Amino acid sequence: MSFKTWIALLGASVALCAAACGSDERFDASQVAGSGGSDAGTGGDAGSAGLGGGGGSASVRRSVSQRNPYGNVAESDNLLWDGDFEWHSAFSSQYGWVTPSLLGRYQPTTLDRISVGPQCRSGLKCAPLSRLSTILGVAVSPTNASVLASVWAKPVSGDCADVEVGLIGCFDSREPEVALTPAAAPDAGGWCEYRGHFDPRERATCMAVSTLHKDSSITLVDDAVIKAAPENASIVRSNRKLSAHMRLEVPRWQAGMREWVRPGQKPATRAGDALRAWLSRHQRGTQL
Repeated sequence: MSFKTWIALLGASVALCAAACGSDERFDASQVAGSGGSDAGTGGDAGSAGLGGGGGSASVRRSVSQRNPYGNVAESDNLLWDGDFEWHSAFSSQYGWVTPSLLGRYQPTTLDRISVGPQCRSGLKCAPLSRLSTILGVAVSPTNASVLASVWAKPVSGDCADVEVGLIGCFDSREPEVALTPAAAPDAGGWCEYRGHFDPRERATCMAVSTLHKDSSITLVDDAVIKAAPENASIVRSNRKLSAHMRLEVPRWQAGMREWVRPGQKPATRAGDALRAWLSRHQRGTQL
């Protein structure tokens, strides 16, 4: 390529970029939050205000948020395997979150549905639950310490009572079944916190999260924590108990969990089936 040709291509690229990049919006520093302009901080989130150009009121064209792809790293002593769902893999045969029933049969499977994006509360992933669904998060118990447990859910109805959360023994009923207390109302983002402080537990503990709504909406679940309480923390007894429906289901879930941890072939996942089908089609196409 000659030098003149290279210069011509470079000039064309610059012209195309000038035409396509930034011609539809102008950055007005006087309207960015904290810049001292008359509209500073009133146009939306910092980093998204004042992108409407010119004077007058700012119109938000995009918002910017920051997320840690590892989830809530502040809870470094979380005893749940993956409280933020960040380490979820669609191809894993076992995972820290389990769907306890499949088509009405109590055959637990690795959680295979996951949401990815800014709609989640912490990190980049969260669990979407449909009507009358349950997931179980597997945790170890702290040694000689009471237990703090919490999780966040976002029911579309805005009613925190549309989700029930409890701690149960993962594999048997020698540990008490206790209920987490829901917030009276969701926060500004529509998220409800469920929290509880409980007596020490000695065996593997599962956090059961169940949706109670019967419509077709999706409830997001995220940022679950089970950890040892500080030594000087006083236990505030919860005035809530597990519903009769959840208590009825617990023995069946525990029987399924015992089967889930048994060595051997696990049920195929939808993602695994889709990958094998794709590989088969690709192989057939290569052979043609």
